[in-house]
Amino acid sequence: VLLLSASSSSSSNPLKCMHSTASTKSNATTTTTTTTTANELVNRIETYIIATKTHSAPSNYNNNKHYKYYLHLFLDIDMSVLGKTSLAYDAYAYAIRQEYAFVPHDVYCTKRADILKSFLQRDYIFDNVVMRGVLEGQCRDNLKREIGFLRKGVIPCMDIK
Repeated sequence: VLLLSASSSSSSNPLKCMHSTASTKSNATTTTTTTTTANELVNRIETYIIATKTHSAPSNYNNNKHYKYYLHLFLDIDMSVLGKTSLAYDAYAYAIRQEYAFVPHDVYCTKRADILKSFLQRDYIFDNVVMRGVLEGQCRDNLKREIGFLRKGVIPCMDIK
């Protein structure tokens, strides 16, 4: 659990980041407090958002195990829509097409299918074992199904009657 609290005692506007972790030996929770400046926090958030483009951590992002853990969790949450029910996923896929309506239909179908295929080529789509256990199977089914539609030039919810 990551908790942030603002501190007004410094002109550099530090934030306190507290990482709570459960100990496996004693079931006790320990809290570690580190000070992070607002600029460091903004840079970390920027890294998280940029990482959603490839859905992988930047190669140089291993400076802190807590930050890396939270980045992977953030990416898994971002990808969780891929593991929704087929009907919900199709509505999502349709919404994505609407977002990229400026892209010609054939180009969209080809490029989107390529991107989805790249996710299927990973050993795991979800880094977090709990999310993997709950969402991985449905996610892979949804991706395979959409790829099949796209290869035929069909957009889920738009062209399915």
